[in-house]
Amino acid sequence: MQKHRTGSSGLFLMELLLSILMFAIASAICLQIFARAHSLSQEAAALDFGTNLCVSAAEVLSACESSDETEDLLTGHISGLTVSDDGSLAAYYDKELTLLSDDGSQAAYRLQIIPDDSEADTVAADIRFDDLTGETPSEIYSLSARHYVRRDRYE
Repeated sequence: MQKHRTGSSGLFLMELLLSILMFAIASAICLQIFARAHSLSQEAAALDFGTNLCVSAAEVLSACESSDETEDLLTGHISGLTVSDDGSLAAYYDKELTLLSDDGSQAAYRLQIIPDDSEADTVAADIRFDDLTGETPSEIYSLSARHYVRRDRYE
């Protein structure tokens, strides 16, 4: 007479299936965490890049002695800036934050500098870095730069 011991092998298979299920759930959770971490890393890189561009543009504005030389100084110091019809300056970047040389139709990000000539004794501009990947542009970073120009130096 032979005795079959099916009870212990069935229990072993059940434990094995539960272990595989537990590892599958844990790996799915880890993949979601890694994907979110990658997304946060890209957002942080865009914020850092945009902040540096905006601060650089503000530093160039602070070196301007008159509003007439603003455009020339900005285009000379920040690569890729183009002047639009309304007088604002823009540079476009792809998802890897590489400068694009076209009109920005394939751009993921935009640096925009909008000069403000409302006050005679100041050189001022609103500087924005926008995310263009959504339906409407969303602001990543912006600042307003104002620099007082003493007129008595030139008279």
